[in-house]
Amino acid sequence: MPMGVLFRGGPEKEIRQRLIDLGVIEGVIALPSLLQPYTGIKTALLLCNKTSRNHAKVKF
Repeated sequence: MPMGVLFRGGPEKEIRQRLIDLGVIEGVIALPSLLQPYTGIKTALLLCNKTSRNHAKVKF
């Protein structure tokens, strides 16, 4: 997903908060720009596990 999704407010913020409250996010991996052809957009991977319910801190 584009890196901006991790910082914007509004509906995206509510979705992020819900995922954190549910404890399904295990980690976030930031990918370098220019990783994908023809774009300079920085992206990130959210590592999710819907069976986890882990309420520990998210690893970055």
